Amino acid sequence: MNIRLATQADAASLAMLERQFVNDELVRQTGQLQGQVMSQSELTQLIEKQIVMVAEQDSNIIGYVTIAAWKHYQGQRIYVHMLKQAQRNLTGLTERNSCQYGPIWVHPDYRGQGVFQQLVAAAKQRTAQQYQYWIAFIAEDNERSFAAHTHKAQMQVLDYVGFDGRDYYLLGAKL
Repeated sequence: MNIRLATQADAASLAMLERQFVNDELVRQTGQLQGQVMSQSELTQLIEKQIVMVAEQDSNIIGYVTIAAWKHYQGQRIYVHMLKQAQRNLTGLTERNSCQYGPIWVHPDYRGQGVFQQLVAAAKQRTAQQYQYWIAFIAEDNERSFAAHTHKAQMQVLDYVGFDGRDYYLLGAKL
């Protein structure tokens, strides 16, 4: 397996994976999305201006993770809200010394094989000089993601936050 920075040539493949596996993000009981689904345009912007890392196996993308400065999500209410909540919970955390980590996604056929941990390790190495903290939020009913982030990525629960009728775990990690 190869972990590398995404290129613009990867945007279409990443968008296809988002569309193909969107049902992985649905809550079985309600049909609500547990995470976010990004368009090719959104992925292109992230690749161009932020950090997107991909995991490849035999030239096929089998996973990816995004890391973005808070200003990338400026104007998106949920991100503004989560940053404010994180600042209330972590002394010294600022918009400049922290970033929005995630989403992270691993192809269902490769889950449980260490892809998640390798993506997290590569992303931490890539961002440690730029940021002191990673902040993520995970829908309360996304148990698989919550377990992966708290056990395998060593993220700590900072708060339990309600936003627009949904509940989220707000997670943080010091790099």
